[in-house]
Amino acid sequence: MKAILLLLISFSAFSQVTEIDVIDQLSIREREVIESIVEVELKQRRTIPREAITIQVADILASPTHKVHVRRGSSLVNLASGRQELLTKDIYAIAHTMPDASGYYFLQNQDGQSRYKTLSSNITNISEVTQMYEPPHKYEEVAVVKKDINYTDEQLDFSTEFNFHLGLTRPVFTKDLVNEESHFGQSLRYEAQVYDDFSLPFSIGANLMLENTRATLNSSGESYSVSTMSIGPLVKLQAFELFDTQVIPSIGVRTSIFSRFTETRKAETLNYSLAQTSLFFGLQHNYKVSYGEIAFGANFQRQWVKASSDTFNTDLSFDSNYDDSFGISIGHIARWP
Repeated sequence: MKAILLLLISFSAFSQVTEIDVIDQLSIREREVIESIVEVELKQRRTIPREAITIQVADILASPTHKVHVRRGSSLVNLASGRQELLTKDIYAIAHTMPDASGYYFLQNQDGQSRYKTLSSNITNISEVTQMYEPPHKYEEVAVVKKDINYTDEQLDFSTEFNFHLGLTRPVFTKDLVNEESHFGQSLRYEAQVYDDFSLPFSIGANLMLENTRATLNSSGESYSVSTMSIGPLVKLQAFELFDTQVIPSIGVRTSIFSRFTETRKAETLNYSLAQTSLFFGLQHNYKVSYGEIAFGANFQRQWVKASSDTFNTDLSFDSNYDDSFGISIGHIARWP
């Protein structure tokens, strides 16, 4: 029993001497930091003697440091209070290279004081990466190779589209021109389109339309026909989903190159020259086939019309100066090149 007692007294005396030797080598400020950390550590690690924790903390603070990255979501332990804090963003810090007995690394603040610790799994050593940005920089100059710059496109991606339209017209201006009650006409149109295939949310192009409209007047049995060729810009917008089907909207305007109106009466035939400006809106669905794409569509068109005649002098202006038409279409699309 005396031997055991003497052994314990000897170990306690050795521990005290070791602790005094370590503490004596530190400044007053460092002693205060170590004591504050040791007090917190003792609350969490009750089975370890104060002397052992003091020596371990002193060794950690005396160990070298390196630059580390601490990722967002990591848990940091406040060395002064023992509370855990969660990082809400990535940070860069200075860490001591020696961990404590639980695998935690001490992190320094901007003043060089160790304020937090975190597990090794939360940090990444970035010393080698950051050294590349510190002088002196050593590198070999890369030879500059001059290249000829070509400012012209070697190929232009575009699409062509040819459509056949069938529809009905609802004349308003034409009704007044032929002095007839409300009626409908039949419209037959041939259309050619060309537009770009750039990586934009829309395509820009142009279209050419050849249109023939015929109508029979109910009251007199007389008839009229309109032949028009028009041209103008076209914009195809980004596709959207309608009833589980991808639909491409398009909008554009056209102006007539020539337009001829012929009214056939029982006793005579009257001819007029028309000036037309059209605004149209369409929806189409494209179906891929082996030789391109088939386009199915529906469209609405409003034409503002002005009439003139070389054979007789009369006032051809009316309160309503437009005609409407509705139609469906089928066409073929080819992508070039």
